[in-house]
Amino acid sequence: MANNTQEHWSKFHDGKYKSLYNYIKTLNLKNNDNLTSENYILVLINDLNGIIINNKNWSLSSKESALSVVFKWLSIHNTCDENIKYIEYYRQEYDKMKSLRDYDRGENKQDKKEQVNYKNINYFKNILENTHIENLSKSDHMKYLLLSMLVYQPPLRTSFYSSVMFLTNRNENNNKDNYLLIENDKIYYIVNIDKVSYCNSNNYYIDIDNPILKKIILYSYNKYDRKYVFVNIKNKNTSSNNIAIWLKDFTGTKININMLRSSYINDKYTTILTYNEKKKLADQMRHSVQSALLDYVKNDV
Repeated sequence: MANNTQEHWSKFHDGKYKSLYNYIKTLNLKNNDNLTSENYILVLINDLNGIIINNKNWSLSSKESALSVVFKWLSIHNTCDENIKYIEYYRQEYDKMKSLRDYDRGENKQDKKEQVNYKNINYFKNILENTHIENLSKSDHMKYLLLSMLVYQPPLRTSFYSSVMFLTNRNENNNKDNYLLIENDKIYYIVNIDKVSYCNSNNYYIDIDNPILKKIILYSYNKYDRKYVFVNIKNKNTSSNNIAIWLKDFTGTKININMLRSSYINDKYTTILTYNEKKKLADQMRHSVQSALLDYVKNDV
């Protein structure tokens, strides 16, 4: 079990593992001072399930991810026979949470945050159409570029935007990093690492064919000399957390990228799409048609 599970431990799981630890450290636990990022799962092995499922601020998706991380971490770090019972226990708890979330996903209803903060894609197009990129500061320029890449092109996940670099020669693709390739009159995303890289091939090219977006990207590339597409005031690549903050700040909303992915898909699904069209859109967004139907298509928007 351990070897098979380890094959499925990725940077996504690393991030969830660290996020769970950071959340644990905010709690007023008796043994907080003795917790480290290396030992917290074993130290709290009897309490973690309750801590996760009783968090009223987490969605079912967040709880499922957290339980998955605990189960997989225990499977990989099974150092004694006593832990076997905990592996099975957390596997069962993860399975129960997954079943609960799968049912919830199948209802195609917005959660409470979506009900309050969701906007349709035209809301964001209107922001872009009423903003003149030439008049923006460098900071606002980055936010404008981000929103453009989320609205005029099928949006990817946050981690892509916080890591993507410019590239002008495809032969310099190292098959490890994410790129925005500008090649004569062609522009592509090259996705080498993301949430689903462990089960999808890297070196994945996505055409950018929207003429408005291509013009914005070329303007940005020539306007500001930089390695990364999205940079902070020090010209270093910005964090995923800042990407989320930029989106909220520039749009005047509390929307996140997942909601915007939903908004984009719902807009496309207002017309009748063939399965092949749905598959093409899903491929561009790095998920499956089933994920689109369960996680992003909403009947109550």
